[in-house]
Amino acid sequence: MVELNLHQLLNLKFIKSEFPGTLAFDAEAKPFTIIEYRRDKTFSVVDPGYAYLSLMLNNKANFILEFNESQEGSLKRNDVD
Repeated sequence: MVELNLHQLLNLKFIKSEFPGTLAFDAEAKPFTIIEYRRDKTFSVVDPGYAYLSLMLNNKANFILEFNESQEGSLKRNDVD
């Protein structure tokens, strides 16, 4: 339900769904966004946040490729924050 309404809810473009979350893109600010779905409230959000940041920084080209394959138009490396 979140993925189907991602633009209306968060003004993000849906890129790809991967368990346990969603890859999206903010066309205005230009960052990729990972949305993680959780049921348990006991775990810290800081540690996974650093892990996702590292994942994004180390795999920027793969995220751009996913965007270019799923959207009309294309992003270049310098287009993304």
